[in-house]
This record gives sequence, structure tokens and C-alpha cells, in this order.
Amino acid sequence: ESSGQADSTSGTSSTTETGSTTESSGQTGSTSGTSSTTETGSTTESSGQADSTSGTSSTTETGSTTESSGQADSTSGTSSTTGTGSTTESSGQADSASGSSTSSGTESSKTSKDQEHKQK
Repeated sequence: ESSGQADSTSGTSSTTETGSTTESSGQTGSTSGTSSTTETGSTTESSGQADSTSGTSSTTETGSTTESSGQADSTSGTSSTTGTGSTTESSGQADSASGSSTSSGTESSKTSKDQEHKQK
């Protein structure tokens, strides 16, 4: 599964296969709900930017799992990865990660001010 930008995907998505699965999306706005992937082959998931991910994401595989994220600004919920092969997870930047299992936490907002108006 590869996404250019993942901003919003809600609902329940389950994928069960014995071969290999490759899913690519140009832009996906937010990810919320329950997403479970069970395969016997190999799965590669890469995301350019994952701004907000909430819900429960579980990945169970017998092959190899590779997950890479360019930037993970906010990840909250429960994420568990169980595999019999090899698992490689790499994140470019993880601004907020705390909680249970892999990464869980909520980053409220980033605010940058180019100019501050001072009142005399």
C-alpha cells in the first residue's frame, strides 16, 4: 500500500489475500477507523506524509513487512504489527509519539507566525 499524501480515510477496510498486494493512492485525506491487513505474501506500505492517523491498525503477516513514512505528525490509537518474517519500520520525522505499542499520541497543532504585530 503506498499513498502520496494520507490526510483522511474513514471506515473499515480489511484485506485478506494469499499472494501479494499493491495499492497506490494519489491523495487520501485522513485515516480513521479500523484497518486490518492479513496476507501470506509480502506487503510494502509507504506514505509520503501522514498528517493524522487515528483508530486501530493491525497488521498480521507471514512474509515480510516494510513500512516507511516521510513525516508522521500525529498518530493516535493502537497500532500492532505481528509477523513471522522480518519487519522494518522507518520514519523520517515523528513529531509526537507516545502511548501503547508502536506509536500513539495526539499532536494538536503547529502554529508559525511570520510577523507579530506589536501595539504601541
